[in-house]
Amino acid sequence: MSNSLQIDQFPYRHAGETLGFAIETYDLDTGEAGEPDGEQHISLPEESGWETGELSVRVAVDDETLEEVFPATEPNAGALVVVGYCPMNHHRFVSVLAKPSLTAGSVTRTVELTHEDLRGRVTLTPYLVRTKKRDDGDDYAHRIGNKLASGPAWVVDIDEPSTGQSTDLDIRTKSFSEPDFPAKEANTWYVDITNSESPKLYVNKDHAYLPPLIDEDATQTFRGRVRSVVLDTIGIPMLVEFVVKAAELAVNSGEIKYEWQERMLTEVCGDVFGDDPDPDDIEEMLKPGSLSATLNDIESAVQRRRSPHENIKRLLELNT
Repeated sequence: MSNSLQIDQFPYRHAGETLGFAIETYDLDTGEAGEPDGEQHISLPEESGWETGELSVRVAVDDETLEEVFPATEPNAGALVVVGYCPMNHHRFVSVLAKPSLTAGSVTRTVELTHEDLRGRVTLTPYLVRTKKRDDGDDYAHRIGNKLASGPAWVVDIDEPSTGQSTDLDIRTKSFSEPDFPAKEANTWYVDITNSESPKLYVNKDHAYLPPLIDEDATQTFRGRVRSVVLDTIGIPMLVEFVVKAAELAVNSGEIKYEWQERMLTEVCGDVFGDDPDPDDIEEMLKPGSLSATLNDIESAVQRRRSPHENIKRLLELNT
């Protein structure tokens, strides 16, 4: 694992699917080994008690991309790297897979994981980054570390129970104008906790712009940063509503019964409700005289999350 390469955010055209990327196998220091359990997803179970692990990853870049991002007058002064990010504790790391001068093709290298640094869900994204400063006066990606291209992200779930793999939050698109649907027609989304153990998030497909934003397969129809800003904007109130629903259920039942409740109240809003929320204390916080301040505290806690849009589908990791 290497943290020596500085990664700078910079607009680039060759984002998304330009680089090929796959995790092929994993090996843990306990002797356990395995392969991906789903498309762009791999789980490392908690039962094995591992401390360090290695992912065998493959990244590919083609001639067309290299010709586009490096002028003919200079060598292919770039590196292929994999950037890891753990939203739970904001831990980031960088592994260098190939150094300059780059040639077209694929490379297979090892990305190391340290268990004590990682919690919950980790994303791994491949990038082609510049390693030599341009001196011809061109402003396009001229600094060392500028991102020139990227590929699809993979998800690594840390400490997933092997006996009950978690799934994403159940998000469904539906016309809110349909008869008997409980949400108002003008609403953009609706949180359904009819089944308290497994809540659902309905997105109003009558608002044509919204379902493609939620749909990860439609990412390429939006410029990445604009999409992220929009999802950050709508993701904050969505998460706030889930926190409030979790708090209300705790008060009504006198206990925190479900995993998604605990995650909302402790991992998202631990600064508000504490590490071990008490339903009696929560009830006091939701009374009319205190509710306004509580809502402000919840919203502040959610806004402090670095990328709310990354959490809309993945934060809860609900067991079904």
